[in-house]
Amino acid sequence: MKNADYKNPIYLEALAWCFLIALILLPIFYYNQLPEQIPSHFNAKGEVDDYKSKGFVWVLPIIGIAIFALLHFLSKDKNLKINGPTSNSPEELDYQRLVGRKLLNALKIILPASFLYINYKTILIGLGKANGLGPYFLYIFLITIFGVIGYHILQMYNYEVVQK
Repeated sequence: MKNADYKNPIYLEALAWCFLIALILLPIFYYNQLPEQIPSHFNAKGEVDDYKSKGFVWVLPIIGIAIFALLHFLSKDKNLKINGPTSNSPEELDYQRLVGRKLLNALKIILPASFLYINYKTILIGLGKANGLGPYFLYIFLITIFGVIGYHILQMYNYEVVQK
């Protein structure tokens, strides 16, 4: 498949947009119910270790929108500049750009979903319905992010295998 012809499957694009919209709507629905102080930071075990005013509930949606917009527009760029393995041919460079665009689309799903989870748990903790993010959140998040990035980097190096 040519890089120029690639479009993210509609169901994955819809999933990414759903996570982003939920990330925005969640604080809208719960803002008035939140106490004046809500969690603003978690340690590696997922336990709360800092509090801020309830307006802090908007930080992740704002960051999420900015990151989503950046990833969205970069993934649409057919001439995306990739810092990947050296290309021996235009076809190989085109393949690496395709893999890079797929990586950006994968991150466009993972990051808003992670931000949504963090914001949801922040709200639940603020309302007294939860204690933390959970002891495995950080590990799951890091394994997912680095696993997806590692997979796509390996795909960039596997151009010869794909062509056979």
